[in-house]
Amino acid sequence: MTKLALVTGAARGIGLATSKLFLADGWHVVMLDRDADELSAVTQGLAGATPLVADVSLPDAVEQACAEVTRLAASLKSPGLNALVNNAGVAVVGPTELATFADWDWVMGVNVGGTINGVTTMLPRILSHGEGGHIVNTASMSGIVPVGGTTIYSTGKAAVVTMMECMRPE
Repeated sequence: MTKLALVTGAARGIGLATSKLFLADGWHVVMLDRDADELSAVTQGLAGATPLVADVSLPDAVEQACAEVTRLAASLKSPGLNALVNNAGVAVVGPTELATFADWDWVMGVNVGGTINGVTTMLPRILSHGEGGHIVNTASMSGIVPVGGTTIYSTGKAAVVTMMECMRPE
């Protein structure tokens, strides 16, 4: 039976590397990213990868992505999503006094909102098939040990760390 993973922020860095690890282990991977061109380039030639373009900061976009994952699972004769890796992340770095509301909205929208959107949308689907599954939310050491000049980023990543710590015993 085909195991199915969804990885956000999958066009580069940790998301791309994680996707390749799932693929090497025989999983089918939905590689989600907001950059259509980069996603298309990196998924060419990756057997078992399905590219999906979406902005994780938008709840409706994540819901549409979930619908696509559900359709894909049916076509693969898979019971559904087995793993979600909320990896999409952005940063604005610099002195806090230079930060704008737009900077806060963007970073928090992707790093915190995207994580919330993924968990809220995908967790019920993971639980629905009865096989269990996994959720990994990429945080950062900056969420635990903040560094000057990373106020917005560290604030968002601290929220992700706390979210996962609260979910762990559930």
